[in-house]
Amino acid sequence: MNLLNITDHESFAVFAVIGGIVFVVLVYGIVTYNRFVKLRQLCKESFSDIDTELVRRHDLIPNLVNIVKGYAKHERELFESVTAIRGRAMEALAASEHGSRDQRALIQQEGLLGQLLSKLVVVAESYPDLKASENYRKLMEELSMTEDRIQAARRFFNANVRELNSLVEQFPSSLVARSFKFEQQPFFDIENPIKREAVSVAGLNSPQA
Repeated sequence: MNLLNITDHESFAVFAVIGGIVFVVLVYGIVTYNRFVKLRQLCKESFSDIDTELVRRHDLIPNLVNIVKGYAKHERELFESVTAIRGRAMEALAASEHGSRDQRALIQQEGLLGQLLSKLVVVAESYPDLKASENYRKLMEELSMTEDRIQAARRFFNANVRELNSLVEQFPSSLVARSFKFEQQPFFDIENPIKREAVSVAGLNSPQA
């Protein structure tokens, strides 16, 4: 009788421990899943801020091309390249909501567009009359502010992506990620072509020792 009672007591204790472990695992899984959902939503929302500013960037670039074209008609190849890459970037931006693969394509195209935009500014800065014109200065000011907003939105987006990617990699949250197919997202890494060019021009104009 005593042996039977002891056995029943031990069995209950074992089941209680197992039940407690299952409960803890279940609670952790639910909490972690909800955290993944929240981070994924934050990434989408913060990417939409980048999206808005990239649209503005795409709208301003043709104006810059037209202004510079009036002074540097011989830069035809550069103008055509800017126009072509801008078109690809716009297509990639339209498709970027479909997943991380499309975002990677967008990042690549925007990086190329930034490089060409930097070259375009170099050409513009080599014409004093163009550089001094009111239209050019206003356009560059607006473009510079747009690029600054892109960088601010990019930093916020990357912070959310960094947290999400860490959660995907770390154990045991990686088990939840694998079970519900949460994947790492690409960082949005593009430079500010206007600021970079301003530094470059300043360096060229500084007195030599």
